[in-house]
Amino acid sequence: IYPVLRLFGSPRFFYSSLPKMSLSVNKVNRVEVESLGRGGAYITYHPGEVKESSKHISMARKAQLAGIPGTWNLPDAQLEEVECIHEGGKACRYRLRWHERVPAIWSLVGLTLGVLLAFLIPGSLVAQVSSVLVVLMCVTLGFAVDCYRQRTETSRFAEEQNKGLLQLMESSEQSFQ
Repeated sequence: IYPVLRLFGSPRFFYSSLPKMSLSVNKVNRVEVESLGRGGAYITYHPGEVKESSKHISMARKAQLAGIPGTWNLPDAQLEEVECIHEGGKACRYRLRWHERVPAIWSLVGLTLGVLLAFLIPGSLVAQVSSVLVVLMCVTLGFAVDCYRQRTETSRFAEEQNKGLLQLMESSEQSFQ
């Protein structure tokens, strides 16, 4: 199922499916997706009758939730713990923000262009082979453009995370001075 999930899925799809998946895996507690948008969500983990005895389980859950975008070779989600059972809250509530994949528009444009050009080439065997090569070249070019766009977006997202961490570090240093 992993290749199919990677091909047709997305972090948003996975997070939206979390409540249903958790019903089959976790018989004690309940997961709720409060809101879900492009690149962000609020997820609440409601404890059942059996209370978590240590914060370690909560830490593991945060790491799992943050790591979901890695399935699609995207950076980990930024996870903010809004409320926690171990700090007196009624549930563990998380705000997630993740980087979305760039749509593969140019790969589709390349495929369409290649197929159109292939139909324009007359029908000898050499022409048919060359038309397949034209389709492959167009798709490859489109894929290269999509990869470049994805790398640029991922770099921008990583820079934004680094700036946030730098600001947090500077404010921490100023508060200790």
